[in-house]
Amino acid sequence: MGAKKLDQPDYSNDQAVLEYLSEVAKEDEPQALFEEVVRNTKGTIQKIAHRLAFYEKQMNELVDMSAEGVRMESDLFMARTVQDNYMPINSASIGGMEIAGFNIPCTEVSGDWWYYSETENYIFLWIGDATGHGIAPALLTCAANSAMSVIKDLTESPATAMELLNNCLYDTGKGSMMMTAFACTLDKQTGQFTYSVASHDPPFIIRDLNEKTRMKDFIYLNENNSNRLGEKEGSKYSESTGQLQHGDYLILTTDGIPEARNPEGDELGDRKFTKFIVKNILDNKKNDDIKAAAKGILNDVNSFRSYAEQEDDLTLILCTYDSLSGFFNE
Repeated sequence: MGAKKLDQPDYSNDQAVLEYLSEVAKEDEPQALFEEVVRNTKGTIQKIAHRLAFYEKQMNELVDMSAEGVRMESDLFMARTVQDNYMPINSASIGGMEIAGFNIPCTEVSGDWWYYSETENYIFLWIGDATGHGIAPALLTCAANSAMSVIKDLTESPATAMELLNNCLYDTGKGSMMMTAFACTLDKQTGQFTYSVASHDPPFIIRDLNEKTRMKDFIYLNENNSNRLGEKEGSKYSESTGQLQHGDYLILTTDGIPEARNPEGDELGDRKFTKFIVKNILDNKKNDDIKAAAKGILNDVNSFRSYAEQEDDLTLILCTYDSLSGFFNE
């Protein structure tokens, strides 16, 4: 029996052709009708086949990208784990100084770095902010930390340590990877400190803190400044000195904190940041809990930022000096 004739579809309409094929499939002898469709579609079937091939290719690419994403996520997790291991613990009491520090990266790994160590006579304190975000700045912080593990035993001069670290980082990036930094040594016996600055936002001291303390009362450590670390081979750095008194607070930050923005695009700024610092230190002063104070400051910063994207790494180091500690004036 010959193939049954059905009403022919509009062969320029892909949807009509697909509906016709559905009817053809129900016929007792569909082969001839299928062949007729192929003759009359003039490329429609080929177009559908090409489209399916295109979708298959895209799906395979998405699967490959997903697998690569899983591998990358695993690699970044491992990188963050390594970085967490070489960053200092969040709080410590060394040589008469209480230290609390926190780093909140804006991506999986951080381009901010902080460091402290202790020798027989001095406390070494560092903070750095590598240019950019992501893996490359994080690698620079790793190089800085590795270099400092050696430099700390070679010199007690912040300027000399800066010069040594600058040359190490220049060798790493050849001028393409840079870091702002602040380095300070504190004499454990006298409370005198010496510092050197490499284009970093100046840390500051709060003395005689009370409810009326304002930004104008802060003592900024900005008497010297020089090139970013890793910017230029052979850069020279200078030093300045100061004196900590009993009960002083020393605050070091990276610029991601005052430059944090809320959903409306407003910047936190130094004045509001100052209010957060004073409020949280006073709130926790009774219990001498500078770790809680530092956490409170960062919580206030994040509350200000709300659901706005974190655009930069945030690092805060809060220190308080106790001249009456057994480490001092023995």
